[in-house]
Order: sequence, then C-alpha cells, then structure tokens
Amino acid sequence: MSSNVKLSKAEYTVEDTYIIDTIKVSTIKFKVPLNHVNLNSFGLNTSSKIDVYIKLINNYKPGSRQPKEFNFHKDIENNSSNLIVFLQGGPGFPTDIPTSRSSPAFLGKLLDKNYTVVLLDQRGTG
Repeated sequence: MSSNVKLSKAEYTVEDTYIIDTIKVSTIKFKVPLNHVNLNSFGLNTSSKIDVYIKLINNYKPGSRQPKEFNFHKDIENNSSNLIVFLQGGPGFPTDIPTSRSSPAFLGKLLDKNYTVVLLDQRGTG
C-alpha cells in the first residue's frame, strides 16, 4: 500500500516494504525538481518533477515489536547517525534489489555495524 507524505519539504511515497529473514527493505519514491535552477525569470516552467527511488535497508529481528511497515522515526530518525548512502557506478542501471543479508555483498557487513543502508538509484533509473 502506497502512502504519500510531505516531510521537511520532501515529498515521498512508500512504494513497498518487505521483510527477508533479518532485513527490512523499504522502496521509497521521491518527487524532486527536474531542474534546480530558477528559470522563472526567463518565463520557463520550473515546476516539472521527476521520480528518484531509494531502497532503505535496516536490521529486523523476527518476533520483535518493530513495525513491519515503513516508519520514518524507527527506520531513519532513530539511527540517523549511522546512515550510509551507497551510490552505484552506473550509468543507466538501478541498484540491486536486496534478497538477503549477503546480497548485495557489502550489505551484511554494514548491517552488522548497525548502519541503516540507503541504496540510491541514479536519476531516471529506478
């Protein structure tokens, strides 16, 4: 179930959240400006937006009281000091879809160190 949220001027939609073994993965779509340059003075439309996707991965303890759905406070805010963003080399391909703690290969090591991992798809590839 998708839900639209506006937070700190960021507009995003949670596309999906799922649990695999001991990881929780949320796919989130952000609406961002197509052009960040202020072109209004030239009479050009600057309201066009594009979608940018991230996959947010957290540890998940089966049987815990952690929510199975995306929860901003528990999934990001509580661990904001241990947030790491992975940028793939590209061009033109989205990041891997996590299928376990060991896929992508670096994922388990970061989660073992209590990082919240953000896989950012390059603009136009999600």
